[in-house]
Amino acid sequence: MANEHVLIVYFNVESEAFQALSEIRQNAVAHHGFVLFEQVSLIKREHGNVLIKDGFHNGEEIGGGMAIGGVIGSFIGILGGPLGVLLGMGAGATLGSLPALNDAEEKNSLIRSVTTRLQDGEMAILAVVQEENEQDLDRYFGKFDTMIIRYDAGVIEEEIEYAEKLQEDLAHQAQAAMKKERSDERKKRAAAKRGGVHTRFESLKEKFKRNN
Repeated sequence: MANEHVLIVYFNVESEAFQALSEIRQNAVAHHGFVLFEQVSLIKREHGNVLIKDGFHNGEEIGGGMAIGGVIGSFIGILGGPLGVLLGMGAGATLGSLPALNDAEEKNSLIRSVTTRLQDGEMAILAVVQEENEQDLDRYFGKFDTMIIRYDAGVIEEEIEYAEKLQEDLAHQAQAAMKKERSDERKKRAAAKRGGVHTRFESLKEKFKRNN
């Protein structure tokens, strides 16, 4: 029976990541049709951000919701959004900023796996596949210096949708907090800031007067 998975394949050698993507694109890995790739992306963490460096998409949208093929784009969007920042992504973020995951946690969350494991300068292949058995891809990626983690595609789609909702909630909470009536203390601080701004401009005018 065929199963749909989201794979994250961590590479220790950058050139091997590019080689693997090239071979997958040429269908060298889809032995006898037992492996079907819908979307494959080569991702790299640079200055704390995860970027798509290359890839391809063979899928069509599936009615009623997010296409499985849209998982990778949505996933990268989450990592680059406010939730990704809270999870340790972005410039200046380090691998040690988050606690290490145990095996169960890593196998249940693609987002936490990438934010915790993918270090700056490292690459991975992220793919949405249908496979009749796991041995074909295990054997293929086994010739490289890699680590593979498989996820149920439905579980990852749900995780991404939930994460997107969390980001929307964070944005709404921030907007609501900014719209709250200013407290007396905040009004006092604003008045002090206003006075400081005025003083700077008065000093600037005096400087122009002296120079003219």
